Amino acid sequence: MQKFIVKKKILLKMKNNTLAKAMVIKADGSVVTHYFKGPMATLKEMQTLVNGLIEPIYLSANETMFINEEWMVFNKTLNTAANSFLLRNNKPGYQVGGDVFVINNNYYD
Repeated sequence: MQKFIVKKKILLKMKNNTLAKAMVIKADGSVVTHYFKGPMATLKEMQTLVNGLIEPIYLSANETMFINEEWMVFNKTLNTAANSFLLRNNKPGYQVGGDVFVINNNYYD
């Protein structure tokens, strides 16, 4: 039993200190934190989060939103929560659909 507790504490420490993370804004409006498997997000992990090819929307020098670049082709639901987020971050003119995520630029190449 003690080994399990020690492993659990180590895993929690990794999540808080070293694993890359992103804020996922789902098409239904819910927001969750996603932890990647390592200190840098891989292309495959990023594509999995948006269920397809990724397209960046640069929010600032520190943060980028990634969307599914083919969300209209696949008729994904308009993501009103993500669109509101873009407006609040001075990015008018964008419309996004499906699940998107915002990540710190230090967490991907």
